[in-house]
Order: sequence, then structure tokens, then C-alpha cells
Amino acid sequence: MPGPRVSQLLPALPLPVEHFASLAPWPAERLAALAGRCRGVLLRDWADHCRRRFGPTSVTEVRARAGPVAALVPDQPDLRDWLPAAAQIALTDAIVACHLGGHTMRLEALLREDALRDLTRVHRLLARAMGPHGGYRQVQGVYHKLYDVGRFRADVGDRTAVLHCAGAELFANPTWRVLQLFAHRAALHVLTGRDDGEVTGVGDGNGGFWIRMRWK
Repeated sequence: MPGPRVSQLLPALPLPVEHFASLAPWPAERLAALAGRCRGVLLRDWADHCRRRFGPTSVTEVRARAGPVAALVPDQPDLRDWLPAAAQIALTDAIVACHLGGHTMRLEALLREDALRDLTRVHRLLARAMGPHGGYRQVQGVYHKLYDVGRFRADVGDRTAVLHCAGAELFANPTWRVLQLFAHRAALHVLTGRDDGEVTGVGDGNGGFWIRMRWK
């Protein structure tokens, strides 16, 4: 018999992104010990965006705050390169601390603006034609291309999708969790053309993370 659907395995009621954004960042020593790599596309043009918004010295300030792991990430990463996932987290935490007053939620509008800028009209039309049902059927494979650690399992229903990320300590990091929820809120906007979708998350007690998307 087939196993239970992912959506039937949610360990608890999912929480809004604001909950995870309110959690303290991990200390540098714990972050530095994280295993796993992410593709350079996840840090695309990060330094250019930083300078444009926060000034010519902002990248130097962010690198100093992020610590030694940031030295492993160039200002303009090749989109296909593998980079330490810890560096993605450290740079994000540093940008929030140095230039957003420590308010992680202020990061969402900036990330969405950068992501949408890279989408052509054709990309948007294709996404709308695919819709969230078609889009989320592909999300499991997308995650395997973006990260070289962990396991990903997706379950797509009529107007709901659930993604379970397990098998890597990276998925317990609160900043990583926030970035995923921000990304899926932006994705729902592109796939539906609306902003009334719901994206929530919950930890499973073993370092894994569940992400639930709902749309109308």
C-alpha cells in the first residue's frame, strides 16, 4: 500500500514567517560547522544589490560582520558554482544586522524586488499558465539542484502544497527557514498573480522543516 501523503504527516500547526523571523540568528561557531553547499544562483548579484541600496562601503561592512565564511563567496558568484550554505546564511544575517536594523521581515520586499526584476514577461506568462499546482509538482527536483544536502519530498493537492525538508542541520537554521518562506510567498505571487496565498512552516523536532502553501 502507498505510504501516507506528506500533508498528513505535519507534526504541528504551521506558523507564519514572522515567528521564524523573530528568532535569534545562530552564533558564528555553530554556523561555521554547518555542512552543505548551495548553488551560486541563490546569491546572484548580492554585492551589487547591497551597494545599490546601502552605499559603496556596505559590502565591506557585511563581509566583516559575516566573518571568514563570507570570503568564500565572490561579489558576483557564478550561478552554477557550489558555495557553502553557511555563507548564504551568514551574509543574510549580516545584511539584516548592518543595514536593516536587525528586522528580518524588512528583507522580504528587497528579495522579492530582486527576484522579480530578473523575470521577463515571458517567464511570468509561463508561470501563470503553469499555475501553483504545476509549479509545485516540480519543487522537489528544484531543491535537489539548489542544495547538495538533505532530502526533499513534496505533496501537491488541489489548492495546497506541502514540502518536507529533512536530513540536514541546515534546515533547522531560522534564517534558512525564513528565506524559504519568503521565496515561496514570492513564488505564489508569480504563479497566481495574487498576494492572498498563505505560506507557513513548522519544525519537526528533528531539525527538519515543513513548508505549507495554500492558494485560492
